[in-house]
Amino acid sequence: ALAALRRWEELHKLGGAPGQAPGYLRLMAQAIAARELGRRGEAEELARSALQTSLAEGRALEAVEMADAENLREVADRALLGMCGNAAVADAAFRLARDRFSRRGQFAKLDEAHAAARRAAPSAASVRDYDFYRELLGGAGVDPAVTAEVLAAAPTAVDARFNHALA
Repeated sequence: ALAALRRWEELHKLGGAPGQAPGYLRLMAQAIAARELGRRGEAEELARSALQTSLAEGRALEAVEMADAENLREVADRALLGMCGNAAVADAAFRLARDRFSRRGQFAKLDEAHAAARRAAPSAASVRDYDFYRELLGGAGVDPAVTAEVLAAAPTAVDARFNHALA
């Protein structure tokens, strides 16, 4: 409502106040208000914080969609790339980055995200799954026993199922 009324200072304050709304949502509200107030650097930092918080809250997809809707797409992309390089969140960040960049045909960004996640967390499931996928599509053989083992550990994981089918 405050955004619709263009009451940016109030929205900025509200976003910074403790409340029951998820942390990513409060931070994103502050980012939007900061952007509208002409504070670009602050807006980008708040949006990055919102995206990082969203991973911990299990709301990363919602946060990225909100950033896109608010014309913060490039900020979201940079934040995801940065998170891929953070070992603590690389698995979840790369999973989201892989989906986002492949759907949008941004294969250079996907490669960048993969390289960062691989350096930060080479044994992360999302990194390992993508490694298998690239090997399989590149014509290299992957032992079906290995992909079966990965699938047994995560029977509902779409990437693991796909890789096993390819193997």
